Amino acid sequence: MALLKTGAVVSWGAGCRGQLGNGTAASGRIVCSVKSDVPVEATGLSDVKGISAGGFYSLAFGPAAPAVIGLNPPQGLEGGGTSVSISGTNFTQATAVDFGSASATSFTVNSATSITAVSPPGTGTIDVTVTTPEGTSSLGVADRFKYVPFPPPKVGKVKPNIGPVAGGTIVTITGSSFIEVTSVKFGSVKAASFTVNSATSITAVSPPELAGLVDVTVTTPIGTSAISTKDRYKFTPTVTNLSPNTGPSAGGASVTVTGTGFVVGKGPTKFKFGTTTATSVNCTSTTTCTLVDPAHAVGTVDVKAVVNKTPSPKNPPGDQFTYE
Repeated sequence: MALLKTGAVVSWGAGCRGQLGNGTAASGRIVCSVKSDVPVEATGLSDVKGISAGGFYSLAFGPAAPAVIGLNPPQGLEGGGTSVSISGTNFTQATAVDFGSASATSFTVNSATSITAVSPPGTGTIDVTVTTPEGTSSLGVADRFKYVPFPPPKVGKVKPNIGPVAGGTIVTITGSSFIEVTSVKFGSVKAASFTVNSATSITAVSPPELAGLVDVTVTTPIGTSAISTKDRYKFTPTVTNLSPNTGPSAGGASVTVTGTGFVVGKGPTKFKFGTTTATSVNCTSTTTCTLVDPAHAVGTVDVKAVVNKTPSPKNPPGDQFTYE
């Protein structure tokens, strides 16, 4: 046998018992006819450090099995995704990194003594092991990794925090622990759709909802975000058209208001012409109401619908009425 500087091994001579290391051998008790008079390379070997040979055997040995001597950090969230720096020895040819019985989501061999791995989902305390062609690291206290439950989600900001009752507003929700999100709600109604951008950011589309102030909540397998003043979102009615949109300053004209978010019936929906409240309001649908405009000084005013104490935003020129 000969050990080359490249770490490869070549051998020659009799090989009836597989001594050549190239996969050839003879079977049974017969005169050995397997041999090579020229060096042949042993297969499946690399980075060999030493060799030994005899009449009936050959031996090559290389680096020792890997060993894990430290983890940083030694704990991570149950949902996975924690970047863990693994320190140890003989990591050069690592083929696998396991967290208990689960493979790391990904890993990078930085050097013979360092690997960076991303933890998979898991629970409890497990051993992190590294596998190379020389074997798998033995278990010990230094390779212990503890999974901890990630906290429930928290909503810290909603922007914008106002939109029409018809829904369709794109809302950015910022906070924390947005991991494995299962639901986003505006009050009791699910968002029309949502996208989890990161553990701290969600983009949601507001659903249709009645006018009023609601809390935006995020739900994960751990729980639902607690309600706070920072998660408030206001659904507003809208005024899009007035017919007619002019009238005498003495008031008394019948006006048809078109918009969204009105409550059917007489009374639940109020309208203000400037700061003065209209009378005889009757809403025949959520989009149409009739009323009698109040007296007002000559000039143009904004007409607001008020539902559940929530006023409609300004929407000129559709919500403007001119007194003559």
